[in-house]
Amino acid sequence: MKYKHLVVVDPIHGIEESIHERISTISEKLTAYDTYSLDEDELINRISDADAILVHFKTKVTSRVVDECQNLKYIGLVATSHTSINVKNTSRDVVVSNIPSYGDEAPSEWIFLQLLRMARGYADVVWHPESRELHGMTIGIIGLGIVGKFVANAALGFGMHVLYYSKTRKQEWESKGLVYSNKEDLLQRSDVISLHTPRDVKILSANDFDIMNGKVLVNTTLGEAFNKEDFLTWIKKENNFAIMDGGVSENYHKTFLKEPKALMFKEISGKTLESQIRLQNQVVANLQAFLTGKPINIVSLVKMNEC
Repeated sequence: MKYKHLVVVDPIHGIEESIHERISTISEKLTAYDTYSLDEDELINRISDADAILVHFKTKVTSRVVDECQNLKYIGLVATSHTSINVKNTSRDVVVSNIPSYGDEAPSEWIFLQLLRMARGYADVVWHPESRELHGMTIGIIGLGIVGKFVANAALGFGMHVLYYSKTRKQEWESKGLVYSNKEDLLQRSDVISLHTPRDVKILSANDFDIMNGKVLVNTTLGEAFNKEDFLTWIKKENNFAIMDGGVSENYHKTFLKEPKALMFKEISGKTLESQIRLQNQVVANLQAFLTGKPINIVSLVKMNEC
């Protein structure tokens, strides 16, 4: 069994050639685009006759898109976050699958690369006048999910004190040395604050920024984790610094690039050769599973009767 028309809506940077070769064997027709389709009308035009599509987390798929593309039965996210997919109001049969985990190992390495550069005086901003050790500093982790746990392990390895704030207590991690804290206490006590919350969750308020004095804020969450005006007020204060990767919003990047104490990077912290291989394998596995009638990694199921 094959897909009649599989459309790769957005570029899959770094693995296009290899993944296109693999998925071409399970589709009668394959169309792949090398630019993002951020406009709804453009997206509809690209996938008008497709029965399956692959999309990036930046591309919004709405009920209108599904309703106007009558052949569409499968949406494969080439990402973990699925907040960009909102097809609950359609009466069509649609399955949406994501990639639950593929780039979780890499962000912690990237985060500590940047922290070490800052601590030792190799970054473009001056954190301390002397070279410093991370050992003995306190890091506060907001969101102890998969990535947050990798960051916690790395921090413990450096001999840092680790505070965490999460929806639920993680007793097994507390036995490893982590200390559960409410958010206010964490923000006050930490030298470094690292955000690991779902996409576009406004986890920091203006009041939160008011109590974050003399901190390094690390933000590798997707989208926007706080109001940019609150951040801009905070970053201009003495001894406040920030590190952000390419996963944050384009609006953040355009605005914060002008701030000398904000280290803004274009690259995605979780993107490595290894993570791209894991991503490719899971994308193909999801596509193949749907063809067999036993879809996996389902994040949204809309009136699905038969695959």
